[in-house]
Amino acid sequence: EEKIEPTSDDAALLADYLGGVKLTALLETATTAEELEKRITNIRFKPDMQDLTWYSYKLLKDDLAEPEEGEMLKSFIYVSVHPDAGYRELEADEWDAFINNEKDTVAGAAALETTLSRVTQIDPSIGGESKQRAMVAIVLSLLAIIGYIWVRFGTARYGFAAIAALVHDVCITLGVVTACHFIAGKPLGDLLGVGDFKINLQMIAAFLTIIGYSLNDTIVVFDRIRENRGKLDILTPEMVNTSINQTLSRTLLTSFTTFLVVLIMYIWGGAGLRGFTFAMLIGIIVGTYSSVAIAAPILLLGNKKAAKK
Repeated sequence: EEKIEPTSDDAALLADYLGGVKLTALLETATTAEELEKRITNIRFKPDMQDLTWYSYKLLKDDLAEPEEGEMLKSFIYVSVHPDAGYRELEADEWDAFINNEKDTVAGAAALETTLSRVTQIDPSIGGESKQRAMVAIVLSLLAIIGYIWVRFGTARYGFAAIAALVHDVCITLGVVTACHFIAGKPLGDLLGVGDFKINLQMIAAFLTIIGYSLNDTIVVFDRIRENRGKLDILTPEMVNTSINQTLSRTLLTSFTTFLVVLIMYIWGGAGLRGFTFAMLIGIIVGTYSSVAIAAPILLLGNKKAAKK
């Protein structure tokens, strides 16, 4: 070890590391600078190295030149500097702690027989916090949807009806995806191309797409119901039935063309998209009938009491 002083012979070459330390290391087996850099980076994930502090450093050859790519090194120079070294003189205990930290870093990295694989540990509290944030995001999203539809159609009943249809769509699709676990790997599952799908980012993206698709389809039906109701205060089953019949062809044609595209992606899109496209196929079917048979009839709830009044 050697302290890099402004008066040292190497001060000009190591101007960025003045006040730091220069460690000269000798290796039993020659290796490349790239391998050393990888070891120093990956050693941060070793459990017994968690107490190390990481400072700005650089690996150099014995003549303080930068190693060429792929060049084998039997020895090397490790230079490092404490972030406060340029502003004040470090205390003796601070300097000793800094030196020991850098020695442990170099020795620990060079002593590994192979490059250390990363170990990722997630504290349970992080998962709990993520769940809490997800629930808050879901609730806020539902409230925003209710508010938007309330403003657009003039009553909160439309918003709650749309939310009921969305919850239905996601629950049914999630149930079918979960049920695939029981037929995956069996003759029926292989025939249908069904696997043991997991709830990953692709599946979540599929659920969000289904929600947007179903909501758009529901709003089309609601819009026709509003037009047929006009300025009347009471919504009748005949109005709902007429509105559904008027928009049914549009709904079926849109869903059919979308279903065909997703089906082609499911068959020839490869295993990487299989979970996403499978969920979309189920979601399109469920979302189509929920807009017609669930969301629209819910609007009639409470109309009998209003009619009597």
